[in-house]
Formats: sequence, structure tokens, C-alpha cells
Amino acid sequence: MYKLTKNGVIRLSDGALIPENSENADWITYQAWLSEGNAPDEADPEPAINIPLTSYEFLKRFTRAERIAIRSSIDVYVMDFVSLTWAAQIVDFSDVDTLAGMAYLVTTGLLTEARKIEILS
Repeated sequence: MYKLTKNGVIRLSDGALIPENSENADWITYQAWLSEGNAPDEADPEPAINIPLTSYEFLKRFTRAERIAIRSSIDVYVMDFVSLTWAAQIVDFSDVDTLAGMAYLVTTGLLTEARKIEILS
């Protein structure tokens, strides 16, 4: 249900970043989930080098089939990721929204974990 990141916790159902804040309802729900003996997925390994890419260079890292599947998705979070990330002039792999979007593509089955790591490396 949750995944650790260097910037906090991501809820896998919608890719939302949950900040560590004792007044945040999502953080309280996450803490209750942990207290029930659950454990989040481990954080993804950091890419070896973080060199921002142009959106075109980033897009070229996806296979044609992956691009078609992602663009054909009717999932609102996938569409937001596509419009915000691929439309950007520069894609920064250290950006929490980029990482959350890529994690969500894995959650939805549009990418495998291995392909995500390959794309971000």
C-alpha cells in the first residue's frame, strides 16, 4: 500500500506523497497502518547519475509500446504524469513528482520495476 522514498512515503494506490506531519490525515492513516504490523515497500535505488534530460530525451527512453500504453491509459493520475512530466522542458530524476509518477506507472502495470530503474538510470 505504501512505498518509502528519500522524501517521504508514497501511497501506491494514487501515487500521493505523504509528508511526515502529525496533523496530516494521510500521515495518521499511514502510522495506524504501520502499527498494525504492516511494512512499506523499500525505496527504489537512486539513479547512479542525476542528469536532467529534455522531455524529448526522456521520452526516447520509453519503448514505442510503453509510450502507446501510457498515452492510452484513462487513469487520471497517469494522464497527469504524462501532461506534467512529458510536457516539461527539463525532466529532473531527483524531482519527487517524477519519481512518484514513475512509481505509479509500475503500480498500474504500465511499466515493470526493472524498466523503471532502466529508464531512470
